[in-house]
Amino acid sequence: MYKKCFGMFLMMLFVVGCSGENQEQSEQTKPSEEPVAVVEPVEADALAKNLRIPWAMNKRNDTFYLSERVGSVVKVENGGQTRQNVVLEKEIASTVPEAGLLGFVLATDFDHSQKAFAYYTYRENDQQFNRVVNYH
Repeated sequence: MYKKCFGMFLMMLFVVGCSGENQEQSEQTKPSEEPVAVVEPVEADALAKNLRIPWAMNKRNDTFYLSERVGSVVKVENGGQTRQNVVLEKEIASTVPEAGLLGFVLATDFDHSQKAFAYYTYRENDQQFNRVVNYH
C-alpha cells in the first residue's frame, strides 16, 4: 500500500512539475505586443454607383465592366454607366443564396471579338446547377 501511494505521489509531482515548466515556457514565448499602424484616410472618387450585388470586375483601357449577381453587366466609361441585362439559354437563378451571375471575364481579344465568358447558376427540375458559357 505504501509503495502504491508513494508511486502515485511521485507521478503527481512529475505532472505538476511538467505543467509548471510549460507555463513558464509559454510566458517566455508570448509574442510581444507590436504597435498598431495608423492609416490615414484616403480620398476616393466613385467610378460606379447604385450597383446590384456586384461580383466581378474587368477593365479594358479606360472602360470597366462590372457583373451583377442579379444578371446584368454595367459598363462604366467616360463618367457614365450603362446596364445591360444578360440573356442566356438557361434563366439565371439570382434569388437563391450564393447563386446568380457569379463570374465574368472578357476574352483576351475582346476589343476585336466582343466575346466574354460567364459563370452562372440556373435551376432545372427543382435542382440548382452551374455552367460556364461563351457570351457575345
